[in-house]
Amino acid sequence: SQGSDGVSWERLSADSADVFSSEDPSGSTPGRVNSRTPLPFDMALLSAYAFPTDSGYTKLEFEIANIGLEIVTGDSLFLYIDPEQDTIVSHGDLVAKTGIPETEPGDTTVIFLHFEFDRCYIDLLARLLPDDRTRNDIKLFTAPGKDYPPIILSEFLADPTSSPTNEWIELKNRSDGAVDITDWYLGKDDVIYPIASGGYTMQSGEYIVLCRDSLEFVDFYNFIDFTIIEPAGWPSLSNDNGRLKLIDNYGMVADSFAYDSTFGGDYTWGKGEALGYTDTWGRSTNPGGTPGAENIINYPASAPEIEIIVGQNPFSPSSGNVTTIEFRLPPGTFNMRLYDIEGRVVKTFMDNHYAYDGSIVWDGTSDGGRRLPVGIYILYAEVAGQGHYKQTIVIAP
Repeated sequence: SQGSDGVSWERLSADSADVFSSEDPSGSTPGRVNSRTPLPFDMALLSAYAFPTDSGYTKLEFEIANIGLEIVTGDSLFLYIDPEQDTIVSHGDLVAKTGIPETEPGDTTVIFLHFEFDRCYIDLLARLLPDDRTRNDIKLFTAPGKDYPPIILSEFLADPTSSPTNEWIELKNRSDGAVDITDWYLGKDDVIYPIASGGYTMQSGEYIVLCRDSLEFVDFYNFIDFTIIEPAGWPSLSNDNGRLKLIDNYGMVADSFAYDSTFGGDYTWGKGEALGYTDTWGRSTNPGGTPGAENIINYPASAPEIEIIVGQNPFSPSSGNVTTIEFRLPPGTFNMRLYDIEGRVVKTFMDNHYAYDGSIVWDGTSDGGRRLPVGIYILYAEVAGQGHYKQTIVIAP
């Protein structure tokens, strides 16, 4: 097999014909027991992984193996906060201690722990009790906290009408501090690319746009007052399905979104920013979306039946008043129209539109743009196959 410069070859044991590269951190073990030679008591901390959860807790997974020659009893796993990642810790840094079951030689134990850490990231040290070989008793790693992730996927256009190369993806720094995204990656399905190989630090609350072709993006949107980055590689966005993922500098998936369709007409997929909708994706209210700014989203229909609330009613357009029509709908095709008392359609709010949860501000004008006369009108809404709704709206003097 191929060796490495500065690393010695060593026998597995004195009577063994098997030869391997040294695993010792120094590259060799002159005058000491070979790094691969089995010892009587040798518990090895093989891995330490951290995963964020939807509940805000951090899931920790530790894989521990007995690679020694004897049964091990009474061992423990210790977990410390180690902000300097230098393995120098004290009892005050101890987060948890958990016992390890009796382990036969060759057996492996997996331990799961759950914690709620305050912050985006926390640097940790996992350690076993000292044994005959201490170099494999320690793991340094970084775990996500309850404020994770600091950077999120915010909005994207996967099917631009102007040109296929005008695809773009918006990121937002939702944390309270600046975040260096130099070693972050963006990908679709199993293909990932570095976001900003030249280096970039996102400020708190900042939006940036990653685009396939920055010249086409600027030409399409004209006024740009935010940062645009054209990555060296681009995860081509298919129009019918895909899974976008954002990977942080620790290799953790910071955010992801799977979609099975796009909207056409330059409407974007966007993540909600209103209270109660921050984990909900929907369609941009306007074609082109809102790159570099807060998202304005129509949220997917989710109600079991049609729910409509008319704000100011009666209201007086002649006095400069408007009213807001809020609606929550079941999935389907949505129509909403306003009729006068003679049954004529005077205003079409929605015509065979996909159903979504949202609102409309109405100023009392007809489809032709003229102010409707004082009187009683009937608001009629229906979702195909799901039911209908009627309510009177009064225009006052």
